[in-house]
Amino acid sequence: MIGGGINGSGIARDAALRGLSCVLLEKGDFSSGTSSKTSRILHGGLSYLEEGHFHLLLENLHERDLLVRMAPHLVRPLPALLPVYRGDPRGLWKLRAGLGLYDALTVGRTGPGHGILTIAEARRRAPFLPSEGLKGAGLFHDYQMVLPERLVLENTLSAREHGARCLNYHEVLAVADEPEGLSVTIRDALGGGSRRFFGRTVVNATGAWADRVGALYHPGLAPKVVPMKGTHVAVPCTLGHAVFVHSRHDARLFFALPVGDVALVGLARSPSNADPDRVSPEPAEVEQLVDDLRRLVLSSEPRGPGVSWAYAGLHPLAAGTGKGGSPSRRHRLHLEGPSRRFLTIVGGTFTTFRKMAEETVDAVCQRVKHPIPTSTDRVPFFGGGFQDRVLFRENLCECMQAIPNLPRETVDHLVGLYGRRCCDVIDVALEDEALRRPIAPGYRDYAAQVVHAVRSEDARHIDDVILRRLQMGLSQDRGVAGAEAVARLMAPELGWSEATIRGEVERFRETIRRDTPHPSGAAARA
Repeated sequence: MIGGGINGSGIARDAALRGLSCVLLEKGDFSSGTSSKTSRILHGGLSYLEEGHFHLLLENLHERDLLVRMAPHLVRPLPALLPVYRGDPRGLWKLRAGLGLYDALTVGRTGPGHGILTIAEARRRAPFLPSEGLKGAGLFHDYQMVLPERLVLENTLSAREHGARCLNYHEVLAVADEPEGLSVTIRDALGGGSRRFFGRTVVNATGAWADRVGALYHPGLAPKVVPMKGTHVAVPCTLGHAVFVHSRHDARLFFALPVGDVALVGLARSPSNADPDRVSPEPAEVEQLVDDLRRLVLSSEPRGPGVSWAYAGLHPLAAGTGKGGSPSRRHRLHLEGPSRRFLTIVGGTFTTFRKMAEETVDAVCQRVKHPIPTSTDRVPFFGGGFQDRVLFRENLCECMQAIPNLPRETVDHLVGLYGRRCCDVIDVALEDEALRRPIAPGYRDYAAQVVHAVRSEDARHIDDVILRRLQMGLSQDRGVAGAEAVARLMAPELGWSEATIRGEVERFRETIRRDTPHPSGAAARA
């Protein structure tokens, strides 16, 4: 298995649950690619209505509802407003018809219904909305996964628990046919040296990198991916609701989502030829997003919001599966090579990763004659296994009352990241009272979480911990103020010297500087 994002980790988990021998290889850290650069929404598929893709809508809804039930600690309800202004390409009547059809298609599902709000109702729910030209708003209920990186870890750790080998910082250099299957040559980026793995099949689940990895196997393979760039900007702004509205710059959909103490804003994706290893937000993109947010949320104020941080990623659409050969959101599985044992999975959405994994492992099982069906729609995720998060938290808080420096808010925070596995973190915290303290002022994460990330979650660099294991990477400074404290907690676990600590801190700060360009012009002055 090549690729340690949401698809690769999901496939590894499915394969391990079926009893298959599996090795997962990721050249960087788990979820360090596209999976950590999403809009952090579990889409219910509302946008598919306009396109007439009812099959995709129902598939997204089914998979989203499975995630809500099986990973309740990672998923949050997300009420969303769809305001309609004078001149918008989507009128109020069209929105009313769309939401009515959506409710009809989803009849019998749990959750609140959707509807149309008057101008007064919309302003009452979202006082920040400009009133000029406002005709009303749709009220839609979706779900949010604030830390999608944690779901990748849930899959990876669950796969490992069931027998898979999951290796980050192992780059694939070559894939070759062998008499009984295929060989994969890898380079250990941390330990040095190279070695080979042998398997009866190889799955390429590398997303935007799929064509590059395919070329390692056979340079003549046809392109399978059409990359679409998505840029997101975090702005210090408090939102009670998510908001989806058409951009004032073009016809694309603009959205603003509450994520911690920032608003995460973005636009509908656009085609891009950027290098997936070096894709970053362009200053013009950042400026447009900030300007759209200022028009939407702060139009009455003389100055618009500034930028806390930004990121960009490439979403891989499947090439040639839409009308007239255009790219499509449908996923596609390619079986190639003399014995059709090199499998490439592309397309789909973050929400449908489990279904994509099921179909991929079904194909693997056919090739290796291992007729075991999937169980990923029934087996809880690594930190799941409970239905009511509030009840689970309350029971846990009652059990932890006697532990000093472990208040209710700490337990609640840990449950929201680790689910039932938060007890593993608490075990680490019990080793030393200092591990039960916040990492640094202003952050909710605790010292024990850093130690746990190194010992049990394969974190090897500061950015692994801050950006992909903890919540502090979503703060306004993206965890920069706590970087040295994190490094000093990691140092005894990894044997770092003082020079290594300083180098790691500077490496992390450089990563944040590189990934966060600031807009020019009026937005920068704001």
